[in-house]
Amino acid sequence: MAVDQHTDLVDKRYNRNTGTLTLTFEADRYAPISLLVIEDTDSSTGSATFTKRYLQPDETTEVQIEASPNTRVWISTDLSQENGVVHFVQTTEGSALISGPWTAADVRDAALASASGVALMVLYRLVVERSAVNKDGERVA
Repeated sequence: MAVDQHTDLVDKRYNRNTGTLTLTFEADRYAPISLLVIEDTDSSTGSATFTKRYLQPDETTEVQIEASPNTRVWISTDLSQENGVVHFVQTTEGSALISGPWTAADVRDAALASASGVALMVLYRLVVERSAVNKDGERVA
């Protein structure tokens, strides 16, 4: 995920046992990155934790922060703030069995597989209906 033109979030891992969120960033310039940790609750009040780290040019930087489940971590750099853009990651994963990131090729392949399955089922039904198969004790002509 691109935080700005010069900074990318390349990996996110959450350890439920320790409550540690590990974010891995790559930057092609010196960049201070701001992290705001907010737990998602139904309450109208809550607490937040502010963290600032400094990314070095052309290096991978791993940042570990404490975050309970159901927490959003808002990520911004000085450049993303100037552009009015803030990103977030969550400590909880969706219920999907397979999670992204997805590419256009993945979407295309899934669509082709789905269409192929439908076409195969239609052909199967046609063959069953047109062949000499018993249907409820009667022969289909």
